[in-house]
Amino acid sequence: MRILQVNAVYKTKSTGRIVMELHKKFKELGNESYVAYATENTSIVPDKNIFKIGNVLDHKLHAAAYRLDKMQGSHSRLATIFLLKRIKKISPDVVLTHNLHSNYLDVPYLLKKLKDMDIKVVLALHDCWHFTGGCYHYTDRGCSGWLSGCKDCKVLGRAAQKKYQINCETFDYVRPVIVATSKWIEREARKSLLGGRSDIHMIYNWIDTEVFYPRENENIRKKYKITGEKIILGVATNWSPDKGQNEMISIAREFPNASVVLVGSQAIKAEYPSNVIQIPFTDSKEELAELYSIADVFFNPSVQETFGLTSGEALACGTPIAVYNRTACPEFVEGNTGYIMQNKEDIKKAVSVIFEREELIGKTAISKECVEFVNKNFNLEQNVKKYLELFEEIIL
Repeated sequence: MRILQVNAVYKTKSTGRIVMELHKKFKELGNESYVAYATENTSIVPDKNIFKIGNVLDHKLHAAAYRLDKMQGSHSRLATIFLLKRIKKISPDVVLTHNLHSNYLDVPYLLKKLKDMDIKVVLALHDCWHFTGGCYHYTDRGCSGWLSGCKDCKVLGRAAQKKYQINCETFDYVRPVIVATSKWIEREARKSLLGGRSDIHMIYNWIDTEVFYPRENENIRKKYKITGEKIILGVATNWSPDKGQNEMISIAREFPNASVVLVGSQAIKAEYPSNVIQIPFTDSKEELAELYSIADVFFNPSVQETFGLTSGEALACGTPIAVYNRTACPEFVEGNTGYIMQNKEDIKKAVSVIFEREELIGKTAISKECVEFVNKNFNLEQNVKKYLELFEEIIL
């Protein structure tokens, strides 16, 4: 089978890592695999089957146009035409798309032309962009406008309704197969404009357990001078008040004898208590696995998780998690794998309960339960095979 993936990034960040792992597994299982990406955020080992879409100038022009008309994914026509020419040469059986926004494609044009070329299209939903008027998430605002056409949008204005209508027209014509990456986004997609226009499946993303597993490595403690009795870990691309920064500060104050480790860039500078240890954002999976493994609690402050990769990685390393009862977050908690918080008032209780469980049950027993949960639900081999079975089904 010949498979082409399209995504904004490759190898880096959550979707970039997912695409890289799929590319590797597709090839291992005897398929011909290709990847088209937009932004090179990290070094890529030369591979003739991995190629870039557009260039820096085009991406900047698209971003400028988006600032004017709020119509992301509706520009970059020339880059899209060049991509389609490349696709015609490759002649894939299936095109699997991931994040198509990020200012590098004319998405409706691409999808319609793939339909005209009789190439099967599978859209993986890593966020909500395909069924809204242009926003990636809406739960933090409590918005339900996506259920009725995104009219009177307070964020994107009239452009939201226009974008929503374009989505309807596009999917009326293309009728793609949808892969929801969690039970939560599957439910949302079925309620959305995609519900009557697409065949929707649910396949979880996965955790690379060849990298993310419990490790006994004290070097990471020494490297970052982590000395607390307990370790509470948070991982984010950027830390800011709306990304959980204030919650992490609150945890540090409530547990002064613990080391609160924040991995990620500081989008908004803050005054942290002395027991907060800041570590720059890293693409090193090995280092992340070491940090997850030494933690007693992984705190995920997000209320907008389509899947929740970092939560799964922490569990794979044997560390229980504290998550909010929002979007896909609760899908990672079963038994002693973590604690589901109803609101911010539950933060102290969540961390305390996890500490207490470790004292009563034992950290080793809880670690084993976390790892077993990941192996059961987020197995790489198993879930990649589900993609391949779906591809075989739709190309017959």
